[in-house]
Amino acid sequence: MSEFIFRGAIGVKIILDVEIDISAATLRTIKYRKPSGVTSSWTGTPEADNRSISYTTTVATDFDESGTWKFQAYVETPSWSLNGAIAKLNIEEPLF
Repeated sequence: MSEFIFRGAIGVKIILDVEIDISAATLRTIKYRKPSGVTSSWTGTPEADNRSISYTTTVATDFDESGTWKFQAYVETPSWSLNGAIAKLNIEEPLF
């Protein structure tokens, strides 16, 4: 990721490491909380290391608020589910 990410940025890849093998996962989700408190999620994509999931922003509304965003991986397999650690990212406001 670049040093600064701005509201409306497209092509930003969020990668969350869950620190265990998740190759058997049937559901990979990246939960997020916007600075306003609104929560939602994106479908996560498995990374080659089988320990991480990612999402790449595709539209300007993916990061539609400036401030501190929180992210958390959620993974399910046929026999267990888990939430990963919470990660924070500051989204800056562009000049105009």
